[in-house]
Amino acid sequence: MAGPFVFLAAIVGAVVVIGIQERGDAAAIALRMPQAMPYILIVVQLALLALLWVSLRRNRLNWTAIGWRLNSGQAILRETLLGATPTCIFFGLLHWAGGFWYMVLTGFVAGGLFAGLRVWRGNLIAPFAAHLALNLLESLWIVAR
Repeated sequence: MAGPFVFLAAIVGAVVVIGIQERGDAAAIALRMPQAMPYILIVVQLALLALLWVSLRRNRLNWTAIGWRLNSGQAILRETLLGATPTCIFFGLLHWAGGFWYMVLTGFVAGGLFAGLRVWRGNLIAPFAAHLALNLLESLWIVAR
C-alpha cells in the first residue's frame, strides 16, 4: 500500500520544485514533468527500498527470516500454475498503459515469475523486493538512454 502514496508524494514534490524553478508557468511545468519522470521513478524505488529495510529492522527480521532460502521438496511449478493464473491476469491488467501485448507479457512472464517467487519463498516480501529491483533497473536504463 505504501507504493502509490510514495509515488504520489514524489510527483507532487517534483511539481512543486519544477513550479518554483519555472515561476508557476503551467506550460513549462507540463513540458518538464515527462522529462523528470525517470528520476521520479528512481526516487520512488529507492524510497520503497528504504521502507522495506526499515520494516525489516523494526520487526527484527533479516532476509533469511522472510524466506530467502530454498526448502527441499517444494512443488514450485505445480503450486504456481494452480494459484497464479488469476494473479497474473490481474498483474497484467495493472500495466494497461503499455497496450495489450505489454499487458500479456507483463502479466504472464513477469507476473508468473513473481508468483513463482511468492510460492517458493512463502511470503510477499520476496516478490516485492524483486519487483522493486526490476523497476529500479528499468528506471536507471531509461535515464541512461
